[in-house]
Amino acid sequence: MLPMPSGRGGGTSIGSVYGLGVFSGAASACCAPVLADVAALSGAASSFPAAAAVGVAYVFGMVAPLCALALAWDRKDWGASRLLAATTIPIGPGARWRLPVGTVLSSGLMIAIGVLTVVLAV
Repeated sequence: MLPMPSGRGGGTSIGSVYGLGVFSGAASACCAPVLADVAALSGAASSFPAAAAVGVAYVFGMVAPLCALALAWDRKDWGASRLLAATTIPIGPGARWRLPVGTVLSSGLMIAIGVLTVVLAV
């Protein structure tokens, strides 16, 4: 089960776990080219310590921001904040659905990034 601010988790069936893996793989596809570059740089390093340093720098660069965010999230208890969980915004025709503010904001950001990606690609 995934921890969700709204208290809902994902399913526990094989299909839901497979779906989570598929979407996680698609979301992390942007990391693959960087990982290939790190592997190439490590392979081209003149010594094992230099290759290890390249790998450690890559891992630290990927994990340190996530650790800092997780520590800040736990320390400030943002998951229980009223902005993310309690305040909802009516969405849809006739305000059929009510979504938390955090969900609406993150959805808007993802849509804006998607539109910008399409505009830049065209």
